Amino acid sequence: LTGVFQAYLGEEPGVVTVTPVGESYDVKIDFSPLIAKFKQPNFSAEASPVVMHLTDQGGGKWLVTQDSPLSYSAKVPGQVDMTVRVGALKGSGVFDQNISAFTSSTYDIADFAFDETITTPEAMSMRVAYSVKAMHYETTSAASVSDALDGTFRMAMSGLTETINIPVSPAGGQPMDFTVTAETGTQDGTIKGFKAKAIYQLIAWFVAHPSEAAIKANQSELKTLFSAGLPLFENVTTTGALQNLSVTTPVGPVSIASLGFNLGMNGLVADGMLHEGFRAEGLSLPPGLVPPFATDLVPQSFALDFKVADFNLADPAKMLLEVMDLAEAKPTTPEEDAKLLTALLPKGAVELSLGSGKVAGKLYDLGVEGTMTAGPVGVPVGIATIRAKGLEDVMKALQAAPPEMGGQAIAGLIAAKGLAKSEADGSLSWKIENTTSGTVLINGIDVSKMGGGG
Repeated sequence: LTGVFQAYLGEEPGVVTVTPVGESYDVKIDFSPLIAKFKQPNFSAEASPVVMHLTDQGGGKWLVTQDSPLSYSAKVPGQVDMTVRVGALKGSGVFDQNISAFTSSTYDIADFAFDETITTPEAMSMRVAYSVKAMHYETTSAASVSDALDGTFRMAMSGLTETINIPVSPAGGQPMDFTVTAETGTQDGTIKGFKAKAIYQLIAWFVAHPSEAAIKANQSELKTLFSAGLPLFENVTTTGALQNLSVTTPVGPVSIASLGFNLGMNGLVADGMLHEGFRAEGLSLPPGLVPPFATDLVPQSFALDFKVADFNLADPAKMLLEVMDLAEAKPTTPEEDAKLLTALLPKGAVELSLGSGKVAGKLYDLGVEGTMTAGPVGVPVGIATIRAKGLEDVMKALQAAPPEMGGQAIAGLIAAKGLAKSEADGSLSWKIENTTSGTVLINGIDVSKMGGGG
């Protein structure tokens, strides 16, 4: 059992302590000896020992239980000062040596706190601190193909508070302080093709080579381990939401009844992909921030969803590993940059997709979706469709605005209505196309020729 931990943490005395207790074992991992070996000027850090109780389940599987507080701190004077504290951590899981992962785990965390102050070279300090009263976390994992894992994770929390203090800039101005609170939050996700063993071996290698000189002298081993760890993971997806979110800003409180998100991304694979989405319901702005005529124009909900695809991260990662030389750092040549760009963009461009975007208020409902192909060479080409309801009501609201505020907006809406197509449901739509010749079409009309354009 000692050897299992030392395979990743090294054999430094005092780091791993295993004590038999009946037919089970108490395990204490003290990171202090490893931190002491990290030679970085002015750097200091402390970490409380991790204490676990292990019971052999047979077949390389261990029941692991924990019930203790945790703390960690790191400091570089004049640059960063960070502390992390967990008032209580209680959990259990089954660790499988054969796959180097927990096949299942459940943890309950109470009184989590993070506090970080970053100081710039101009002696300006920005502080970010957040705390969570309670958090529940569950995971599962199982072996998949190519020495990798597939897994799931789920989190539920309550009592989130975050404060952000941004100082006055040297040029003057008022400091900006924000406080964010949320009653509850949830998150669910999956990960596929996670290279757990390879990543743990990388960690073990850095533990065994704690100095910059040792890393440079053995960089060929490091490259081999990095290569074995690619693509790190195949894909990760996660969805979540915060309920009853409140943000105190310098201009007053902003509240959102529900703020949701979803994220998906591929690892360092040939089929590169990044997908992000956000949605909000029940938006409320500070009293008096919006003039009376615009009260009904404020969005009450919105949704944004975008995706980037058609890029390759696998080949550039391999190429960078080949040219990397830690002993003699030098910039890549123009020829190497050209090869990297060709490898990154095998089609010469990426595809940007906007799907199911929506902004809705008391008077209107606006939706948008589209795609665009764009790269370092050539004109971006794309097509988007915008649908809107309630423009007449929006124009009536704008008529109550001062002329200098509403006149230009009304003129723009009149022009937009003139280009719109009427749909069966009463909405107006605009099909916008950007062509290879650089022209812009709205419902087939070349608007680049309007106003005397050629």
